[in-house]
Amino acid sequence: MYGGKLALSTIAERIGHSNFSNIRELSLVNQSIKSFDLDPIESLDNLRSLNLENNQLTSLEGLLELNRLRILCVNSNKITSLHSTHDDVQYPVLTNLHVLQLASNTIANLGPLQLHRFPSLKALFLQNNDISSLEGLEELPSLIELVLDRNKIKYIAEKDIASLKNILELHLEENRLRYLPDLSALVSLHRLFLGNNRILDLKELVKLTDLTLLIEISFINNPISRKANYTIAIIQAVPNIRVIDRCDIPSDERTRALDELNTQWNPI
Repeated sequence: MYGGKLALSTIAERIGHSNFSNIRELSLVNQSIKSFDLDPIESLDNLRSLNLENNQLTSLEGLLELNRLRILCVNSNKITSLHSTHDDVQYPVLTNLHVLQLASNTIANLGPLQLHRFPSLKALFLQNNDISSLEGLEELPSLIELVLDRNKIKYIAEKDIASLKNILELHLEENRLRYLPDLSALVSLHRLFLGNNRILDLKELVKLTDLTLLIEISFINNPISRKANYTIAIIQAVPNIRVIDRCDIPSDERTRALDELNTQWNPI
């Protein structure tokens, strides 16, 4: 491999043959890869899973025509954009990709990743980056899992997540949130993880009332989790909740919380 450029010949050396049509999974971890020369890329048409963790990639250029790829792991690289140079073309790429892992890439701005060009993306892992804004997630209607733990998020604009109507699981742990964001657009949300933020006030829980399908939530190590009546307040805001801070809700506590709620609405 010359100058960090990965070619098909290098892959053949690593796997011991050049019958690429039989390859379904390929792992090239810790190989100091900087770029790709995979011509003819059609040789890798049957590749379904590619692990390029801990290399020196700065973009995904050279991989974008692997249209049968389902899983791409590029954690611990230096990726900040889709292309190495500015590109105004907006055609779909990696059209069958379901899982994209981009943890630990020092990503600060989601825009250059052009995530809207991944039409089948279902799970996106962006933990341990420098992200402060979710601008760039506007057109991901197929997404069902989003992981943003250990970033620098203080605020989430409603417009940036308005298209995520099918998302089931959202991870925002270890960020800088002081207030609950407006998540009312996430009508399918089942699980929400907000541990290790700075959320304080029980009044914030009213923002959860539209999340009628929510069954699990975590505020571990937030100031709010130390408030009196914390668990009861969550149950009253989200009656279908089943798990709080990784613990199942005892049936008697649920009953008491809902009885109190009914009393408030139906005073004698």
